[in-house]
Amino acid sequence: MLLLSDFPGYGLVTLFGSDDYESEELLAYELGYRLQPNSQFSLDVAAFFNNYSYLRTLEQDDSKLGNTRGF
Repeated sequence: MLLLSDFPGYGLVTLFGSDDYESEELLAYELGYRLQPNSQFSLDVAAFFNNYSYLRTLEQDDSKLGNTRGF
């Protein structure tokens, strides 16, 4: 547990860990080809694909704040 209130200039913030928290995983693919037919011309082509698992995000819960946008 980390209490940021122990540091001057910070408000009261408490952070807790969890054994259920899984690390993010990335499976990345890259395919490329380079062609240089002569000394004055070259061509590079590359394709990338990234597959993320257990991606973590931080989102604000506006449901408790009410409708602040006027819609």
